[in-house]
Amino acid sequence: MTDKGLDLGVIICKHCMTVIDTLPTERVMRYYSDCQELDCLMARVKEEQTSYAASTHMLAASRQS
Repeated sequence: MTDKGLDLGVIICKHCMTVIDTLPTERVMRYYSDCQELDCLMARVKEEQTSYAASTHMLAASRQS
């Protein structure tokens, strides 16, 4: 009988907080990564577009000052 340990490690999406997978670790561990769920990917793209538009607008406004 082999001692594989318990799945005390968890991989969590850093954007939507969905559990992606678990890992056998010796203690409780949290790892953060990016999931590939369509809803999460679309939300990230929308967030990036909004952030880019806001930064472009702020840059244009600062140049006019």
